Amino acid sequence: MLHRNLLSAGMLLLCLFCNAALAQTQIRKNPASPTDSIVVELPHNIKMILVLDDLNKLNLLEKTSLDSLVKTLNTQLKESNGIAPATSTPAQQVITESTDTTKSTDQLVIWASVGAGLIRQDFVPQFSPGLEVRLKDKAYFVNYDMNFFFDRTPENKHRMHVNSFVDVGFGFRKFAPFGINNSGETENFRRISVGYLVQSNGGYFEKNTFRLSYSYPILNNMIKVMPQLYITNNLKTFFPGVSLRF
Repeated sequence: MLHRNLLSAGMLLLCLFCNAALAQTQIRKNPASPTDSIVVELPHNIKMILVLDDLNKLNLLEKTSLDSLVKTLNTQLKESNGIAPATSTPAQQVITESTDTTKSTDQLVIWASVGAGLIRQDFVPQFSPGLEVRLKDKAYFVNYDMNFFFDRTPENKHRMHVNSFVDVGFGFRKFAPFGINNSGETENFRRISVGYLVQSNGGYFEKNTFRLSYSYPILNNMIKVMPQLYITNNLKTFFPGVSLRF
């Protein structure tokens, strides 16, 4: 009875896949295994193998469009070889969305920026290493911002004075006009910080100097514009500054 059912299954596959004159069927029965296989040999050295654990499942093939199945397999094969543009089914999209965790993974990032600022009338090169915790929509950071002032000695020699601030602050995402990158990149944050002068040289700042900064990315996050407000002389003197960071 099992052999007769397998033979019927082979004839069913012949009708579904190809013309009987162009194909041969081999029935492989394995008494020691719970499954049997049907091999359909097609022209051009092509073989199709069907493995069954229940012969009644063959009835399901009568409602299946094997032509569309073959076309789908052929399209997927071309896509894997880069021949056709890749398309994904809803199931594939669900899998992609569920396994893509790059946008929601928390990160601890060590970074550094270089740039230059205008503080009062002085053009000041700047270097700022920092440590940041990045979440999905916000970030918290601390950085050590070094500002390099230059002047001349009475002997007309160049001299450098380093004035450094420690900044703490947070970043957030927001809709960005003017062509700013808003594609959800991890680095694309606007940042607000408060800084305190921890290293003073050359008399450029008085004691108890604070700084408020706002970092605004432009040109696809390549440059950050930082307007700043300096508060010094025991909160009695205010003056603005601006910085460009890379």
